[in-house]
Amino acid sequence: MSRMYSNIFGSFIYRLINPGNCNSFLDLGCGRGQDLKYFKDEMNCINGSRFVGIDKLEKSILIAKNAYQNEGIEFYHMDVAQGLGFDDESFDIVYSMNAVECIADKPRLASEIYRVLKEKGQVICCHCDWDSVVYNGHDKNLISDILKKYSGWQQPWMDEADSWMGRRLWGMFNSTGLFNGEIHIFNHIETDFKENSLGWNMIREFSYMVEAGIISKDDYDRFCNDIAETAEKGEYLYVRPIYIYKGLKD
Repeated sequence: MSRMYSNIFGSFIYRLINPGNCNSFLDLGCGRGQDLKYFKDEMNCINGSRFVGIDKLEKSILIAKNAYQNEGIEFYHMDVAQGLGFDDESFDIVYSMNAVECIADKPRLASEIYRVLKEKGQVICCHCDWDSVVYNGHDKNLISDILKKYSGWQQPWMDEADSWMGRRLWGMFNSTGLFNGEIHIFNHIETDFKENSLGWNMIREFSYMVEAGIISKDDYDRFCNDIAETAEKGEYLYVRPIYIYKGLKD
């Protein structure tokens, strides 16, 4: 559930799904498979149900296969940008979390999702707007600068980066005319700064920008100290906004 952020968020997403009609589930950009495992456990589908995860990063797929080798989940190393290697009308639900921004040809992706969905199938696409993430601290300029640089950082494995992808989900799918959809938003909120929390993990990701030469080690250290001091005073707040597009195949 680490990619799903919290049980509260997982429950929120699950309420948007119609699990009674789901015998086949595809996770685009599945990472290490935590979300897929969560949905499989929650749905309690009939024997023969198919749960499939695909990801561009082979290392993530290998970790997922090892972690869930006895769970009846399929994992494939596949670049979504090159198309979905499945037959037409293969899945009842296509789900994705924070992967769509990495795909350059988004209209093609929407068409591929439509193609592999069964009649009346559902797409559940979730994405954070990275430039809208909130850390409370004292040095507003430093915090804003680091968040801005992170939100625009196109990492080597990404074909594209779009810090506004969450708010663009509606337009991406609605403009195709292929889906009957709606948009939802969920704010993940943390007031405790602790190891392996979402805010804590995101700060660890900022350290990779030091390695890439995007921010200085001095700025990174000052940011970390600011957040730690804010937490010690009981003033810490972290908010991550997640947009969710729910669409039915028209």
